[in-house]
Amino acid sequence: MSLYYLNKFSNIFNINIDYLVNLSDKEYIEFNKVIDKKELGKRIKQARKKIGFIQDKLASKINTTHSVISAYEYGKTSVPTLFLIGIARITNKSLNWFLNKI
Repeated sequence: MSLYYLNKFSNIFNINIDYLVNLSDKEYIEFNKVIDKKELGKRIKQARKKIGFIQDKLASKINTTHSVISAYEYGKTSVPTLFLIGIARITNKSLNWFLNKI
């Protein structure tokens, strides 16, 4: 499922995205936001830097290239759901945090 539809589903039913992808036990939260690719990119960069990874290292952990990570961080392209889940697990951040929902 694409991140766009996952976000839309969570908005319609007011369900925590992390709960939907089994990253949290908390089912419901209060929110209603759309995905801002530039803000998402800033948060990916912030989380990556906080754990001391360069783009190459993060890219290797999720089986992609540093140029793809760069495109995500600058909001030039959409982040596939599975990649964002991988980044969330690596950085110990929630999808809700990445999507600026909390």
